[in-house]
Amino acid sequence: MGTFEPHEDFPAIVIDNGSSTCRAGLAGEDIPSCIFSSLVGRRKNLLGEDEFFVGGALQENRELMALTYPIENGIVVNWEDMMKVWDYVFYSKLSVLTEEHPILISEPPLNPRGNREKMAQVLFENYRAPASFVAYQPMLTKQAIGLSRGLMVSIGEGSSHVAPIIDGFILRQAVRRLDCGGRDLTRHLQQLLVKQGYSFTTAHELEIVRELKEKYCYIPDGNKLSAEVQSCKLSDGSSIELDRKIFACPEILFKPDGVFKAGMSIAEMIFESINDTDIDNRSDLLNTICLSGGTTLCPGFAERLKKDMYSLSDKKNPRMKIWTLPKRQLHKWIGGSVLGALSSFNHMWITRQEYEEYGPHIFNLRCYGE
Repeated sequence: MGTFEPHEDFPAIVIDNGSSTCRAGLAGEDIPSCIFSSLVGRRKNLLGEDEFFVGGALQENRELMALTYPIENGIVVNWEDMMKVWDYVFYSKLSVLTEEHPILISEPPLNPRGNREKMAQVLFENYRAPASFVAYQPMLTKQAIGLSRGLMVSIGEGSSHVAPIIDGFILRQAVRRLDCGGRDLTRHLQQLLVKQGYSFTTAHELEIVRELKEKYCYIPDGNKLSAEVQSCKLSDGSSIELDRKIFACPEILFKPDGVFKAGMSIAEMIFESINDTDIDNRSDLLNTICLSGGTTLCPGFAERLKKDMYSLSDKKNPRMKIWTLPKRQLHKWIGGSVLGALSSFNHMWITRQEYEEYGPHIFNLRCYGE
């Protein structure tokens, strides 16, 4: 195993590579330098050539473009567009030379090996990084929170996962993942809007639905929903009148009922994970359920999860506790920032020399022990 020590003038670049949002900055910083939608927009110029837009320039004219996300359910499905996002990070936002900085990128649990190996290839062969690392998201969350024992529960835009950590180590056999998350809620809200007579069908209009979801959606406490009408302001300045009931659509995270492709509720996924650990650890895990990911910021999420957890538990565990820490949508990036700045992490970096000697499969061995 080699080692790599980042130069103090060239700290590691840290990217939380989300399905909907990209967060990036330099290791050792408290918060990411840039946070933007990982959308890529394209349109034809006057010469009939493709023009690509990411970040602020895209948001200004997105209704005129074809929009795509390069990541679906945590997996890169379009590498050309993925590199457009990373180009924007490296050259427009951070203004760095990738040949001078190691690069750490987050990845959800149980992603395909091929996705990780392709990422290694791009980082070394396209960006000429001196060293890189693909980091397990639950470990980054643990690093940000500073706990050695607990259950990391992340509900992101493209995937959801549960990962128990005991004495600083992830119990891999008990990790659970569902390929569903905030984007599925957006699509469900889109269907509900159609039933109320509003058609949001284009990629640009789906972004409007996502904004409505983030601004107005909530998770009901189980009581009867009110039928009041709510005036909702859209990003273009116009307003529409909607039945407030439809904004309770995140309910499907807790009651899939054939609507949500997961087929399993968040609470059920948590219990399945906990029950796959040693019985002596279960009480500690129930007492330290740590939420992360932007979807968990939905009002009422933690309260509803605790209610469902109690209803599923055979014994009403009085020590059951759900941690709702601040900045939890940033946990994975913050954990990467901490990790990338530690001298004790230097032996984990995969160097260019190692990549050239062993090939991209070294990422599976070093990053995931596979």
